[in-house]
Amino acid sequence: MNSQKVKVQLCFVGSQLYLNFAGSESWRRRIRRSMLLGAAVLLLCSAVSPVFSQSCPTIPFDGGSTIWGQLKDNATGAIVSNGARLPRYTQLRLDSIATVAGYCLTCTQYDRTVNHIDIWMEDSTTGWNGSYQVGYVVGKNPDGTTAFYNVLDTQASNSTGPAYQYLMFPGTYHFKFQGVLNYGTCFDLPRVTDIQTITVYVGDADEDPENSQEA
Repeated sequence: MNSQKVKVQLCFVGSQLYLNFAGSESWRRRIRRSMLLGAAVLLLCSAVSPVFSQSCPTIPFDGGSTIWGQLKDNATGAIVSNGARLPRYTQLRLDSIATVAGYCLTCTQYDRTVNHIDIWMEDSTTGWNGSYQVGYVVGKNPDGTTAFYNVLDTQASNSTGPAYQYLMFPGTYHFKFQGVLNYGTCFDLPRVTDIQTITVYVGDADEDPENSQEA
């Protein structure tokens, strides 16, 4: 196979660059085709790269959240008000509702939902003193798997339901309710609701450690 030499000469005319080829016509056509193909590839890359490098802005919108809690005497169904005094060994039913509104917008819109509701009690009694977990409420699908909704209600069938607590010892019980919120990739959005507190007293007043400390 005979090799052919091709002489390439660079010429500047003003600010323009010209290429002169010395060789057979077939070789000059090959070189021109190669250069045109290379130029086309460069133009394609320059046109496509901004599309792939473009990122979506993160836009949070906080539509607010709420928390509601309620105590009932589980035996009678009577609502227990804040500050009530109850007999020892009463079993309480603790219902709650957490709501959230708003969204996190990136490339798509992520509507905010409630992750779960925490229920705990802070006690000062003759037997318990401290903070204790009482309930952990989550949403659920019809098949029982975990689901997330913008309204989580223990009285609805799409939740794990209410919590229950026996009042075993005389003293003071502060029941706390708080919703934990999903926020997507918008880290500036609130992650929890406010805390609602309902306080009840058990037994006679002279049996309450808080009263004896105040005295």
